[in-house]
Amino acid sequence: MSRYVLLFQHAEPKSEDLERIASAPGVTVVDHTVNKAMLLEGSDEAVATLRDQLEGWVVAKQVTYPPPGPSTEKVAKPEESQDPP
Repeated sequence: MSRYVLLFQHAEPKSEDLERIASAPGVTVVDHTVNKAMLLEGSDEAVATLRDQLEGWVVAKQVTYPPPGPSTEKVAKPEESQDPP
């Protein structure tokens, strides 16, 4: 199962769309705290089927990145000139 982000492009999503998303087979709503966005979990096929039934929604696979770790690379300071100006 993969996670997908759904973003509605217009002012307010239709209640029919929200019901269709919530009742779609093979899809689980993980987060819907923002009115115009949702996080779903489901199979690629189930989400593709749902995407075809929705207008005005952008559907994208969720991408995560690891947090940056401490750098182990030392940066050399530039050498200062000893000549007087």
